[in-house]
Amino acid sequence: MTDYQTIMVNGKIACVWDGRTAHCKKCNTAIGWGITTNNKRMPFDLVQLDPTKPRYEAHWANCPNRDDFRRVEKPKQSEGLHDR
Repeated sequence: MTDYQTIMVNGKIACVWDGRTAHCKKCNTAIGWGITTNNKRMPFDLVQLDPTKPRYEAHWANCPNRDDFRRVEKPKQSEGLHDR
C-alpha cells in the first residue's frame, strides 16, 4: 500500500506525493513527482528545504536543461499559410 503525503513545492504549491522517486532524464538528479490540486504533474528536487516541514523546490528551478522541457506553442489556426 502506498502512503500519500501532502507536500509544498516552492512554498505555495500543494502537491500529493506517493513517496516514489525517479531521475531527471536530462541531468539525472533524483526527483519526486507530485500531483497539484489542478491534477498537473510537478517534478521537485528531493532535498527538503525545511527539515521540520515537507517543503521542496520545483526541479525546473535548478535543472540546467530546463529549457529542453518547455512546450512550444502551436501557431493559432488563423496564422500560417492560410492567411496568404
